[in-house]
Amino acid sequence: LPLLEKSVEPRDAAVVQIAGIVESYLDKMILQALSTGLAASREEIVDSVVGDIELTFTSSWESRKLAAEKYLNLSISRCVSYPTFDAAIQFRNCLVHGLGSLTFRQRERRNIRATLQKIEVVVMDGVAISGNQTLDLVKQSSTDLVLWIDKRL
Repeated sequence: LPLLEKSVEPRDAAVVQIAGIVESYLDKMILQALSTGLAASREEIVDSVVGDIELTFTSSWESRKLAAEKYLNLSISRCVSYPTFDAAIQFRNCLVHGLGSLTFRQRERRNIRATLQKIEVVVMDGVAISGNQTLDLVKQSSTDLVLWIDKRL
């Protein structure tokens, strides 16, 4: 268990918190926008999506992006900062689900190392290691993404 063999870097714990906050923020904003009728009338929402929205769009970032596109016509991937924030999501998943190492899903991704390098995270022997600028890059991309979403909802 790599994470248990070393002390947790404070910047790594901050990445976990920031990514989680942005996740929760987006979930809340999508639900709020849908429930107030920005995307469609309340009746249309009740008839077509409310039952499956909460169960499906919060299961993964891919699901969040698809739900935002489908229900709100909001393409999160178009945000210039999203690729950098995606690196934060991937690093968070290493820390939370892989105990500091790449998860099975991540090991299957061909471009995972290049993705993580966007926030100065390197992978050595399967372990993700943050760099001195990782936290600053995560903070900036998170802020940019939240402001971008705010302007569109």
